[in-house]
Amino acid sequence: SEAVLFYASRVYNYNNIILKALNEKKYVICDRFHYSTLVYQGITQNNNEVIELHKVLDPYFSKNISLIFHLDASIETCYSRINEREISDKFEKQGKDFLIKIKSAYLDIFKNNIKAVNISTEAKKDKVQKNIKDHLDRLLDA
Repeated sequence: SEAVLFYASRVYNYNNIILKALNEKKYVICDRFHYSTLVYQGITQNNNEVIELHKVLDPYFSKNISLIFHLDASIETCYSRINEREISDKFEKQGKDFLIKIKSAYLDIFKNNIKAVNISTEAKKDKVQKNIKDHLDRLLDA
């Protein structure tokens, strides 16, 4: 049910906000989207219904995706950053084993996706930002 709610929200946002902006020739940047539902509610939970729902909706959502930034860090770095927070969400509270599942799932779904760019977030923030900006500059200059 959680995944269905996420997908319902994503379909609404896509149809009413994202497509409208794209039709007005605007650029759209999304933080997470349907791939996170696939990973968190589908793959890591071994939920085949969510995985199948993703397969149905992926072509619809993906047709207008130009670039995907997969922000990646080691499990140790992720775990350290989570432990520095005052508040963690229900996923982060599941510990290192869950983080390993998440990382593995993202690496697997993006390994053959030509639109996906892996960005290591191990470096300092300004270097990560420059890496992202360089990719965006190449995309927008094309």
